[in-house]
Amino acid sequence: MKSELIPRPRRRPPGQERPSGQERHPSARSDGALRDGPLKREGGAQEDDRQRLKQLDVALQTIATQATRKLRLAAGEFGKALAWFERGATAEKLNTNAQLDSALKVGKSEKQKIELLKAQINIRVHGYGWACFNTAWPSSTDKTVGTVADLARRVKQIFSDEKAEKPRPPSEPPVPDTATNHLKTLGC
Repeated sequence: MKSELIPRPRRRPPGQERPSGQERHPSARSDGALRDGPLKREGGAQEDDRQRLKQLDVALQTIATQATRKLRLAAGEFGKALAWFERGATAEKLNTNAQLDSALKVGKSEKQKIELLKAQINIRVHGYGWACFNTAWPSSTDKTVGTVADLARRVKQIFSDEKAEKPRPPSEPPVPDTATNHLKTLGC
C-alpha cells in the first residue's frame, strides 16, 4: 500500500480572507505551520525518514568540520605569507648577485648561510606568491641538494629570472586557496 502525503495548506497574504465554504486543514495552526510536525505516513516510512535525517546530520557535521579545518589551514598559510611578505619589505631581501656574495662572505656558519639563502627563496615563494621559484630543500638521499653552493646557484638564477621578467612584488601578500582534494579525471 502506497503512502501519500497530505498537501500543506497554502499561506495567504495578510488581510486576504479565506473564501467561504473552505475549511482549514485539521493539523494547520493559525500561522500556517503544521501542528504536529511532519505529516503522518504509513508503515515504517517515518522511521526511514528519521534514519535518513540522522545520516544527513552526520554528513553536515563532517562537512562543517572539514570546512573549519580548511579555514584554519588557510589562515595559517596566510599568516606565513604575511610574515615572509613583511620580511621582503625590509633590508633582509637581497636583489643582486653582489649583495648575495657579500652577505655570504661575512663570517657566518654553514647553517646561517643556508638560512639566509632559504629566506631569499621564501620571500619570493611564500611572501610574493611566485610559485615558479619553489625550490627543493636539503635531502637525506641526495647530499648535493640544499647545500650552500646549490642554494646560492638557485638564488642567483632567481635574480637573473627577476631581471629578465621584471616582476613587481605585489602590494599585499597572496591569499592562499583552501586545501581541496584533487579529483581524478577520467581518461588522464
